[in-house]
Amino acid sequence: MSEGVVSKFPYNPFTTADDRPRLLPKDAPRKLRPALTNADYQKIYKRAGERAERFEGLQLAMGISRYTALRRTDICRLTWKESVCNGELRVVVGKSREQLGPIKAARLSWQLDQHPVLRALINRARELAMQNHACPFVISHKPKRRVLALKDAKLGSVVEKSHVCQVLPDRLGKMFTQVRDECGIEGVTFHEIRGLSSTLYKCHGYTDVEIMQLMAHGNVNTTRGYQDESQLPFNSISLTLPD
Repeated sequence: MSEGVVSKFPYNPFTTADDRPRLLPKDAPRKLRPALTNADYQKIYKRAGERAERFEGLQLAMGISRYTALRRTDICRLTWKESVCNGELRVVVGKSREQLGPIKAARLSWQLDQHPVLRALINRARELAMQNHACPFVISHKPKRRVLALKDAKLGSVVEKSHVCQVLPDRLGKMFTQVRDECGIEGVTFHEIRGLSSTLYKCHGYTDVEIMQLMAHGNVNTTRGYQDESQLPFNSISLTLPD
């Protein structure tokens, strides 16, 4: 500061003195979107299968996301050739790969024999993919119109499909929002299923560090920020005083 390198700061961000202005970190802003409860998840899941145009692909994506805490982008990227091998589901987490590179990226796997719920979802997804013109992607949906290029609302550009029944992330999000609105539920998006997954694993006794590894986070506080505070369990205290 004496050399004017950080002259725009009204305080020394490195000082520990109490008689001078100090840099105090701000708390992270609270999430604006409401948490997805398991009850609302069940309503959306059920409604997706009751519609005239059944969204079974959405149901399978929801189930896989709740079990694995994967983002919709990673779920839509799953293929039978590369992701499901020898009874194992393998995922290189996309966001982790973008931030850390392919070598340091989080690499997750599930032995399906040890995860019967996930195995049932994968098996049904395979049956549906065969019905949908042998779609090479785990999540598939037969559209009303044969369109191989769609505009991604988030990217603002046209994204090409490699198979007519492939479900792109933007389409999956719109399917979820459409069914959510039909259920009269407001605010939540497909991404909130990750938060529901984190909360459910916490309620089943897994530690924040274990859940952090599942969600491929670099900080345990990030993992806690996904959890629904109204559903979290309380720690039972056994400490007593004699008087």
